[in-house]
Amino acid sequence: MGLPFAWLLFFFALPFAILLRISITDMGEQLDPFASLLRTVNGQLGVFVQFQSFISL
Repeated sequence: MGLPFAWLLFFFALPFAILLRISITDMGEQLDPFASLLRTVNGQLGVFVQFQSFISL
């Protein structure tokens, strides 16, 4: 059960995590879906995510 479960987890969870990360990325003014979620603004580290695309669902 160990090795097949690990492959299943890898091949299911990795694409799901990539799509989730792209879907919550705050696009801002640039159109870079791989922009960093962590940014420093005025010396403060912040997490910038956007959930507006899920509101309409």
